[in-house]
Amino acid sequence: MDSADFLSQLLPAVEQKGADLYQQVLPLMKQEFGLFQTLFENLYNILLRKGLLDPDPYKDSAAEGIVIPPTGPFGEVERRGELGQRMAAFHTQLQHLNASYEFTGEFFDLERTRTCSQLATYVAWSNLTDYGPDFTTIALADLVQRVRKGGDTLSARIVTDTVHQLSRNTRSILGNLAQLAAFQKERYKLDIRTLVLPQLPREATLPGASRDSRARALKNVWQDVMVKRPFYPELATQVIDE
Repeated sequence: MDSADFLSQLLPAVEQKGADLYQQVLPLMKQEFGLFQTLFENLYNILLRKGLLDPDPYKDSAAEGIVIPPTGPFGEVERRGELGQRMAAFHTQLQHLNASYEFTGEFFDLERTRTCSQLATYVAWSNLTDYGPDFTTIALADLVQRVRKGGDTLSARIVTDTVHQLSRNTRSILGNLAQLAAFQKERYKLDIRTLVLPQLPREATLPGASRDSRARALKNVWQDVMVKRPFYPELATQVIDE
C-alpha cells in the first residue's frame, strides 16, 4: 500500500475519532466554563463589595472575539486601578466565551482551543500566593488574603472555597483542552500530508532540498490552498522531520 492509499484510508478513521472526541468533550467544556464564570463572579463580586477592587466603567464594552487581558507588570501606585481593569476585562471575556462560543467541532479549531487555554490559566488559581507566577496572580492573591484575614468569616469561607473550586475546575478544563489540542494537531498535520505535500514544487521534494527550503515551500502552498486557516510552523516542521 502506497502512502496515498494509506492516507485515504486513515482519513475516515481520524474524522470518526474527532467526532467521538468532540461529542464527549465539548459538552463537558461548555458546562465547565459556565461553572468557571459563576465561580469567578462569586469572588469578583465579594472583592467589589468590599471595595478592594475598583469597578471598571468600560467593563461592558463590546468584545470582538476573545482578547486575553494584559499580564505585564504594574507599579504599586496603579496596582488597584490596573487590577480592577484586568479583572473586569477577564470577566467580560468569560461572559463573551459562554455567550458566543459554539461548543461544536466545526467551531472549535486549534486557535480557539489555545485561546481557551490562555483564558483558563490567566490567573494561576492553584498558586494564588505572594509567590505566584505573574503580577496579576500575585496582586489578586493579596486581596484574597485580606478577605481571609478580615472579620467577615462568611466571606472568608466563601472566598477560600471558591478559589479551591476554581483551581479544581481549571484542572478539568485544561485536561479536556489538552485532549482537543492533541487531536487537532494530528488532524492539522494530516491536512498537510493530504492537501499540501502533494502540491509542493518538485525542487522542494528532491533529496538534496534543505529543511528550511521545504518549510518555506510548504508554507507558500498552505497559504494558497488553506487561505483562511492559520499556519503553524512548528507543526509543519514536525511533518517535514517525520
